[in-house]
Amino acid sequence: MSGASGETLSLLRNRIIGFGKRRILSILGPPRAEKAGRGETWYYSVSERERLVLAISFERGRASHIEFVRSLIAQTNAHNS
Repeated sequence: MSGASGETLSLLRNRIIGFGKRRILSILGPPRAEKAGRGETWYYSVSERERLVLAISFERGRASHIEFVRSLIAQTNAHNS
């Protein structure tokens, strides 16, 4: 999702809140990263150019909190040495 607008991001957030993990996997595929602990959070890259990440937190297997975060770490190209 290149050049994601605030309106598009808001629609995405409202659209997937409450979805189960299987449904999110079927739409977005496997997360690029995840964190387990008190709650589970999955992370998806939304815009590499803007370093924007979608964080989906789950409670009881359902998306309970959606947040868009700007990554402080730039993605590196594995081919550059």
